[in-house]
Amino acid sequence: MEDKIFSFEKLNVWNEARKFAHSVFKLTKKVNNKRYFSVNQQLERAAISISLNVAEGAGRKSKADFKRFIKISNGFLSTKRLLFYYS
Repeated sequence: MEDKIFSFEKLNVWNEARKFAHSVFKLTKKVNNKRYFSVNQQLERAAISISLNVAEGAGRKSKADFKRFIKISNGFLSTKRLLFYYS
C-alpha cells in the first residue's frame, strides 16, 4: 500500500478540525450520562462533520466547491457552539 498523503491532510484547517474533534470526544466521555446522551452524540457528529467537509471540499475540482464546503464546516461549528449551551 502506497504511503501517500492526500491534499486535505496538508491543510492546517483540517488538522485543527481533527484536533478539535478529539477534544470534543474527550469532553463527551467525561460527561457520559443519560441526561446528556443525545447532546453528546450531536456534539460528536458535528465535530466529525467539520473535518469531513474540509476533506470533501479539498477533493473537489474547483475553488468554489472548496469554499462551499468550508462554509458548511463553519455551519457545523456554529451548531456545536449552540449545543454547548445545552450541555
